Amino acid sequence: MDSLPTGIGSQPGSEKRAFLAGDIENWIVSYLSDLLKIPTDQIDRQEPFESLGLDSAAAIAIVGELEEWLDTDIEPTAPYDYPTIDEFSSYLHSKIST
Repeated sequence: MDSLPTGIGSQPGSEKRAFLAGDIENWIVSYLSDLLKIPTDQIDRQEPFESLGLDSAAAIAIVGELEEWLDTDIEPTAPYDYPTIDEFSSYLHSKIST
């Protein structure tokens, strides 16, 4: 993606922004849409990443982008541990909400 949405703590002097699970899910769908060159409405949020065409290099890239946007560390294996958009976004939301 060319530009990331405003992330947690990215504005000087601001409180950390609270993300909803839907915000994270929508970001992932948008990222995959750009990466895979398919419309967002054709991305099944319950389809495994592998079936969507996400390879290991792309999984590492999305983790890096999400770490920056969410201002948190994410295990590089997380897309494999939580292999769908729904599962991954729920995991990330619970991780940043604690």
